[in-house]
Amino acid sequence: MIPGSDSHNPSDNPAIAPPPGTRNASIYLVAGIAALGGLLVGYNTGVIAGAVLFIQKDFHLNPTQEEIAVSAGLMGAIIGALCVGPMNEALGRKRMLKILAVIFIAGSLATAVAPTYGFFLSCRIIVGFGFGATGSVVPVYLSVVAPANLRGRIVTFNQIAINFGIALSRS
Repeated sequence: MIPGSDSHNPSDNPAIAPPPGTRNASIYLVAGIAALGGLLVGYNTGVIAGAVLFIQKDFHLNPTQEEIAVSAGLMGAIIGALCVGPMNEALGRKRMLKILAVIFIAGSLATAVAPTYGFFLSCRIIVGFGFGATGSVVPVYLSVVAPANLRGRIVTFNQIAINFGIALSRS
């Protein structure tokens, strides 16, 4: 109970209730930030297509090795999507998003400076783990933080961000 009030619910007290619309604005802000994970998923899905020519030249790859280089990210994504559920529940969605951001950054930087083909593949698997896990965590996080009347609209942000990331990787 709030001192000096007969109300048991803080939002019933106009003195401390949030201004109308501010909750929705903050939900959209959180959704926009979380949807950056979707942007990264889309970007990493599409960027390899343009990079494969440079990768082939740098590492002198045959066609099979090129295919493996492209597929390594998807192999990591499968692992990430399958493994993230228990970690998501144990650590929480917000903490998982932070951990996945670090995985993305570290994996991407390491991929950019990979001295050997084997190291490059390892880094692609790590980045793939990150985008596979992110593809599972972000929609769940968004559906949890969004109020029921905005849930569909908020979760759609992630899908739009994935497509925007793919388009961005092609430009």
